[in-house]
Amino acid sequence: PARASRARSMRRVESNNGKNKWAKWAALAPAEGPMPTKFGAALAHRAGPKYAYAIVFLGTLAKALSACGQTTFLGGVMDYIEADMKLRRSTTSLLYSCATLASSLTLPLLGFVMDRIGLRKSGCLNALLMALTCVVLGNLAREPAVLTLFFYLLRFFGQGGMMLIGTNLISNWWIGKRGLMQGISGVGLSLSMTGVFPVLARMSCERLGWRATFTAIGTFVAFAFVPICWLFFLETPELYGLKPDAAKVVESERAQGGRPKSDVGSVEGKTLREALRTIDFYAATLGGFVWAFNATGVFFHMVSIVETDLGGLEGSRAEGVLGSVYLTCAISSSVLTLLVGWAFDRINPKWIIVLGLLAQSLSIFLWSVDRSVRVTILSAGVFGFSNGCYNNMSGVVHAYLFGRKHIGKISSVAYSSLVIGSALGPLPLGLIEAGNLQAQTRVMQYLCMPCVVVAGFAACCKFRPLISRGGEDASSA
Repeated sequence: PARASRARSMRRVESNNGKNKWAKWAALAPAEGPMPTKFGAALAHRAGPKYAYAIVFLGTLAKALSACGQTTFLGGVMDYIEADMKLRRSTTSLLYSCATLASSLTLPLLGFVMDRIGLRKSGCLNALLMALTCVVLGNLAREPAVLTLFFYLLRFFGQGGMMLIGTNLISNWWIGKRGLMQGISGVGLSLSMTGVFPVLARMSCERLGWRATFTAIGTFVAFAFVPICWLFFLETPELYGLKPDAAKVVESERAQGGRPKSDVGSVEGKTLREALRTIDFYAATLGGFVWAFNATGVFFHMVSIVETDLGGLEGSRAEGVLGSVYLTCAISSSVLTLLVGWAFDRINPKWIIVLGLLAQSLSIFLWSVDRSVRVTILSAGVFGFSNGCYNNMSGVVHAYLFGRKHIGKISSVAYSSLVIGSALGPLPLGLIEAGNLQAQTRVMQYLCMPCVVVAGFAACCKFRPLISRGGEDASSA
């Protein structure tokens, strides 16, 4: 109806040079975005402002299902893939890095699609394609070329698409308490992604094989998540007559039809071009790149580090230590994710970025100087501390700095740099000959340095919010 009314209102007029042009052409722009659905409108009317809390659960579910494309998951099952396809770790590291790099270069396209058709449609399409990737390519991958395509699609639709969709969904519905809600979402995400899912994946691969494991994941996503996404994903509260932060809409603020006077067009936000002109964008983006580079490198090689390099453990004892490492990292990451979410709504986020980078540098340094089991588990705890800081930063800092209106484009461009870091991360440790502890120690100590440099750079930036936590425009502050 909105598109039809705008089309009827258009008229042909004579321009100065005598050519006919369409008047009010720019009025079509809002109609290209998401439109409210009847089911969504009824759901929002029935649930009211409390639906914002359901959005936190739905966004968390989307982010949790990105696990099959995350390094923590793939790194945990990589040895089963290598054994099945008779590939060396250096080969899979190269294939994985190439696939992740390709994913990072195409990821901004997803952000433009999200802003154009909305999170509901893009979420369904993304989830369906990820499910097909798990089921079809997971069973067809017999050659390195097909395995690379499999990695690429998992990284694009999983690590990129599902994570962005879930994160932006929560950010669209929360402003004043955005950090806390992303923190609550990140608790379950951290436990599942760094603790539960890698362990369950290895158990499933041991009993069923890695191909059947991915088939089961794809089946669940297609038949369980896609219907949920289609019905319950509501893009913004303004689109359905509600306000961010679960705030109540009083009758005096409503226009005819029950929707608020400040409709979807009033959603705040800078454009991508404006964001790219700020130094804060590059500080946050560079911090995400360095964090992802190191986190991916460590998680990708976690199994070989624990089983071979850190004491030469074998058999059941190695599996026990590996489980303790994953669990310790998951617990510390979950606790810090919640605390950082709470702190984000109260302090400047640049200090959380600085703390996360310094903690990551410390954990890698501890791994390199002491190879005992005790220090290995301690390092995993500090490493989880760093992950807890950045689990929230990747979800809220760009909405904090640049608003919600173009968050799809801005976050996808920023997230693509994070994925580039993930692409290059496995290479430094992957190109080292297995068992060469001296070379590994040197490389891990080199990896500590960029964290300190970027942390200093972020500390020098201002990181002023576009909208203050009290709801007022702070861009001119």
